Amino acid sequence: AVEESVAIYRELGLRGDLASSRNNASNRYADLAGLETTREARRKWLDLAIAAVEESVAIRRELGLRGDLASSRNNASNRYADLAELETTREGRRKWLDQAIAAVEESVAIYRELGLRGDLASSLGSLCQCQRALAEAAPDQAEVLAHLQRSRTAIDEAVTLFREAGNNPYLLMALREAVVARLLLARVGLNLDRDELLRLLDEGISLATSLEENDKLAFLNDTKRRLLEGEVS
Repeated sequence: AVEESVAIYRELGLRGDLASSRNNASNRYADLAGLETTREARRKWLDLAIAAVEESVAIRRELGLRGDLASSRNNASNRYADLAELETTREGRRKWLDQAIAAVEESVAIYRELGLRGDLASSLGSLCQCQRALAEAAPDQAEVLAHLQRSRTAIDEAVTLFREAGNNPYLLMALREAVVARLLLARVGLNLDRDELLRLLDEGISLATSLEENDKLAFLNDTKRRLLEGEVS
């Protein structure tokens, strides 16, 4: 369906609509990649996804559609991160993750400039994940720490934005990631602010209970128990 849409918009020269359909096609190719069981098959679909979203990016940049460009760059970041997961070497993962970071940082900058706070919060969540993945591929402890700190900074801003908007489902996801960010930093030797972590955990537990998000509730409760029993420091 989306490929027919692409063909018609291309034939009619409707560039903005073509960019939208190519962005949509990228998501569908990525969905298909997720169903594959081999690296080679996943790579085939992700290559199509990358080509589609990069065309969308190019058209929206040419047309000056800033908000749409930010959406496509955020999408591109996700696709680059998907390709990073297929790499078997640290250098290969870093190559794609560097592109993912550049894409999502442009998205963040545009959303910040346009004052689109909900979209900004979502892109900050993506930035958090990219920085965390880069930490895993970092060659030394100093770089690991730097990426994890950037990851925490990004998700903390996302938490604030989702909290201000009253978007509780997304706030809960962001709170979970903010907790994880602190646990990872503690694991590499950064001092843990126990009171701050407890506040995040209590807020998350309250939200998870009200939203009946049992998996997140179990994680948050277990983390709080381990923190209070001294297993996390």
